[in-house]
Amino acid sequence: MINLLESPLIALVLSFIIKYRNLGNNSGYTLLGNCNLPIYLFIAVIVAVFVGLTVSAQEIIKDRLIRKREAFMNLSKGAYLLSKTIDLLCISAYQSFMFVLIGNTVLEIDEMFFKYFIILFSVWFNANLLGLNISDGFKTTVTIYISIPFLIIPQIALSGVLISFDKLNPSISKPGNVPFYGDLLVARWAFEALAVEQFKNNSYEKGLYEYEKTMQTSLVKKDFWLKILDNKLSDIQNSRNDLSKSESVESDILTLKNELTAEIMNNGDVVADFDPSELSIENFDEKTFQNIKEYFAALRAYYILEYKTAASEKDAYVSQMQSTPEEKQAYINLKKRCYNESLTEFVTNKHGDGQITEFENRLYEKINPIYRDPEHLVLDAHFYAPRKRFFSVYLETFWVNVVVIWLQSAFFFVCLYFGVLRRCLNYFASLKERYQTKHGKKQLNETGKGFMKKFSLSKILR
Repeated sequence: MINLLESPLIALVLSFIIKYRNLGNNSGYTLLGNCNLPIYLFIAVIVAVFVGLTVSAQEIIKDRLIRKREAFMNLSKGAYLLSKTIDLLCISAYQSFMFVLIGNTVLEIDEMFFKYFIILFSVWFNANLLGLNISDGFKTTVTIYISIPFLIIPQIALSGVLISFDKLNPSISKPGNVPFYGDLLVARWAFEALAVEQFKNNSYEKGLYEYEKTMQTSLVKKDFWLKILDNKLSDIQNSRNDLSKSESVESDILTLKNELTAEIMNNGDVVADFDPSELSIENFDEKTFQNIKEYFAALRAYYILEYKTAASEKDAYVSQMQSTPEEKQAYINLKKRCYNESLTEFVTNKHGDGQITEFENRLYEKINPIYRDPEHLVLDAHFYAPRKRFFSVYLETFWVNVVVIWLQSAFFFVCLYFGVLRRCLNYFASLKERYQTKHGKKQLNETGKGFMKKFSLSKILR
């Protein structure tokens, strides 16, 4: 009964409480004005992890005595684990279905039922397999339930939602991509998939996204990126003969070289009259300086034209969608039903500190991650990337993240089949026993020698 009612009740209470509307707005509740939508997405993922773990945490440990008694019958371990897995698969499908059905209905989230269900079901089942591993590895129920918070807390703290990945310890992370420990957490993949899908592929934003992507990319390039590189070029020109500033000049040249190499590789529409790989403090003459300045001017003109073209096309599209008063009202209602301002702030990093940061002689954009395609492969992509790069092909973030979650689930099943956690714990326990045995014998020998000395001394005194 708990398994049947837990998920629907949590969804009902959660969605009802966070169904926010501005009391000063007479139009009533709309998804557009609900500032709690990102919170709903995040809590839904954490609920999936937590409930999935608790449902499966006792499944194997409660059968331990039965399995020992029946060990001589040579029963199939794979069949036993498969029975547990299929049972949990059905329970997780029901729980995730009911959670999405009730939660999305109360919050009036249109069109996204199937996508929400796919992600939460994937997370639920992933947590089931993790729970089976700890149920197989630990020896007592108390130990299992003590370990669950240690599995949940990293999902909350290091998923990139509460604490931005850019604000984690720089010695174990860097701007521009998700740190390796973030990639290990299923909450990171699930929340990103839900946030990107909800923002990018709703009925309102779907028609505007490509225009806004071109506009925002061009805006960042011409107003921030080019300005930083132009300042560095001026500093190089003014200080290249000053020996006291040679280290700073070399650093600026390296940054210039890296950024221009990437730009020339990704933008074939603007041709450069120089080879950035040959830039150095020795051959940085007046001709090189002029060539780079001309290239910057051409880039600025190119991105201004890109911005104006995309803005004109966007205006034409919006005008077409609002050609009559009825269509205009329908378009406004579509935005109210499908678009969310708070989620937009999350995926565009609107309240972040600064637009571009420099790290290890590269410039990393901190704003508009949802409009920026990643330069690197799947595991090195930045958070909220609109699509992921797989070699030379770009794939939708939603489906890439779903595949990653299921690959992690497959890894958990392999670990479960071979008892990896149990073997590791038994190995460390054997090391502890050997250490205690070794030092216990040493202590016993020292005690015996002391007793013999005492006995001999007392005999002599007699």
